[in-house]
Amino acid sequence: MALTSKKYERIFSETGSDGDLITADEKALMKKEFDENTYIEDKDAVIRLGPVLWQLQKITEELDYLRTEISNNKDKTGISNSQANAITANTAKTGITTQQATAITDNVNEAKRLDGLIATNTTNITANTRSIGINNLAAINVGSYPLLPPTAPAGTTQSHGSEIVYDVRQKKYFLNIYYTEDSSRAGGKRIIRTGQIELK
Repeated sequence: MALTSKKYERIFSETGSDGDLITADEKALMKKEFDENTYIEDKDAVIRLGPVLWQLQKITEELDYLRTEISNNKDKTGISNSQANAITANTAKTGITTQQATAITDNVNEAKRLDGLIATNTTNITANTRSIGINNLAAINVGSYPLLPPTAPAGTTQSHGSEIVYDVRQKKYFLNIYYTEDSSRAGGKRIIRTGQIELK
């Protein structure tokens, strides 16, 4: 914000030919009287010039205060070279490249695709869980499996299943039972033992 126009004028001039011109001797005399406090010791002068002297004293104090503020501001050294370089570097940044923008778009599209797969897989898992529940309910419960023979590979698992079928040719219902031994070892074998019971 710009300063307002000044309202004061000079008191005297030391050059030129104006009516307020004073000589060097007159200026020296004024300084001598100031240094010797003549203007204070002369009580008549104090009475006449007292209000002016009081105001000038206040102005002097104000100027001293302003000089202190100006000095503090002039003493500031500004930002360092490293800070200036950091500002320049940040100003020069132009954002992401076209390739980076394309990569971001591709990643967003891939995320959407994966969301779709997750939704589909969730539906499939729900359906499979229901099927497993139905199969478990339909399976025959057994108290225990037989002990595996000593020749069975380590890690062999046992499971069983069952189903009811209708033989069209014989026009009969049968209960098929499956007992399975699976070896988890590479090259392991699966052994399935089956049986069938005719339902009357």
